[in-house]
Amino acid sequence: MATEPSPSVNPRRPAPAFCVAFRPEGALLASGHGDGTVRLWDLARSGSYAALPGHSRAVWSMAFTPDGKTLATGSHDGAVKLWQVAAGEQGATLQQNEVWSLAIAPDGKTLATGDCDGVVTLWDLATGAERARLPAHAKTVLAVEFAPDGQALATASEDATARLWDPATGRQRATLQGHLGWVNAAAFSPDGRFLATGGDDMDILLWDTLTGQQCARLRGHSGMVEAVAFAPDGKTLVSSSQDWTLKLWNVSVGEVENTLRGHHGPVWSVAVAPDGKAIASAGEDEAVILWDPATTKALAVLRENPDPAGVPTTAGSSQTAKRGYDLISP
Repeated sequence: MATEPSPSVNPRRPAPAFCVAFRPEGALLASGHGDGTVRLWDLARSGSYAALPGHSRAVWSMAFTPDGKTLATGSHDGAVKLWQVAAGEQGATLQQNEVWSLAIAPDGKTLATGDCDGVVTLWDLATGAERARLPAHAKTVLAVEFAPDGQALATASEDATARLWDPATGRQRATLQGHLGWVNAAAFSPDGRFLATGGDDMDILLWDTLTGQQCARLRGHSGMVEAVAFAPDGKTLVSSSQDWTLKLWNVSVGEVENTLRGHHGPVWSVAVAPDGKAIASAGEDEAVILWDPATTKALAVLRENPDPAGVPTTAGSSQTAKRGYDLISP
């Protein structure tokens, strides 16, 4: 995450896609954009779409609660907003410093946010109250991630480190040093045994979460690594980069299996569907692309339709996308 998007919000200006997240049941995809909007894509209804305006600056992070009823979004405007997904309405707003990252615990009770001052804040999602503030890093916290069992929290920062924490006590368990620059991304394997981190050095490092030791270095990108995500089976790791590509890695051998090309600019975020049958990516080119990991082909591109009246979502269809947005097959 080498550059910060423009702080100004201009509705006439293109809106890069900076983050994506699948709802736990998988039929809804959320994306956050540079114009401050959050977009909800109904994948079961051929691109039916709703926009949630509310942030005044770029939306850089988001996560659903485990029950899928609430979406948390973090922005450079200093706010974390909680959205009621079914109604498409904004709930509580949690004020903080410029928010770069957030994650929700597996039990749905705690929200972790990372800000530009290196602080990680733990919030009670039910009440909106602040539970704890961890002086986690010397610089901006670019990623926060809960372990699948909720017993550990990983953070990554501009200070070239990732760290493991006990979220119950706020105590640091390990400092993970190995990247040669900003650490932009972090993701736990489904069994929680490994943590993957990606950085400005273009590398992906795999760490043993029990020992805190580095166990592999994956090299293949020609640009800064911006996001990492494991497939549900833990055998495949997906990464995205400023080199305009996504890569699928065989974790056991540490090699690239496939490279996905389709974005026309840096790819800021990736997410894997809960069933592992789709990958979503968000790019500087404003596009959110859905991929089939089995065929490595793009399934669809979700992007702004310049005609506010809407156009058919598929050739010959009478269905139109909501609010002037459309799902367009590549």
